[in-house]
Amino acid sequence: MQNKKHLTIILSMIIGLSSFSMVGSNFSSAFAISSDNVPQKSCIGKHNLDLSGCNVKAAQMRFAQLESADISNAVFHNAEFYAANLQGANLSGSDFVGSDFAYANLSYTNLTGANLQHVDFYHADLTGADLRGANLYGARLPGTILDGANLSGVDMTGIDADAAIFTNANLKSAILINGMFMSADFGNADLTNANLSQATLTSGSLAGAKMYDAIVGGIATGGTDMSCIGHPVCESD
Repeated sequence: MQNKKHLTIILSMIIGLSSFSMVGSNFSSAFAISSDNVPQKSCIGKHNLDLSGCNVKAAQMRFAQLESADISNAVFHNAEFYAANLQGANLSGSDFVGSDFAYANLSYTNLTGANLQHVDFYHADLTGADLRGANLYGARLPGTILDGANLSGVDMTGIDADAAIFTNANLKSAILINGMFMSADFGNADLTNANLSQATLTSGSLAGAKMYDAIVGGIATGGTDMSCIGHPVCESD
């Protein structure tokens, strides 16, 4: 009888966990672990503002309120950050491979050195975000707002960024080879030394963009406002 009572208690605890805010997460790694394997802090919760060093798989963080949170040097593979508020958060050095940030507020975030391979930023807001050193291989940026973002030196080869907004962005020495930028707006962006070889920029805008020493071999610009400066392709020069 005593054993049945204990079993009932255990089952109740499991049911309680399953209804928590991160259903589907890997709870075996839901704590940051110290060198002596002692849990140091919780890595669970949609309002937890210190997730640095955490390692959680398939975390469910939809609509999470994580403004100014510290999520640096963490691992969140295949996580759901749909429509989450991460404004001003520190995500530097973290690994978000395969995660979903569609419609998320990532304005003014620190994403330096982050692994963003195959991340979906569909219509996300990355205004003023710092992405220097980030890995964006296979990432999706359609409709994404990157106004004033720092993407200098970032490799975006083959990226899907149709209708994205790169106004006032720092794209110095960025690699945009074979990128899809249909209807994208690069107004007043700095594309100095950027490589846009074979990129598609049709029906978009390069108005006021700095194109000094940019590589543009094979670029498609039909229907694009080419009133950029500093390059022979610019109609204003």
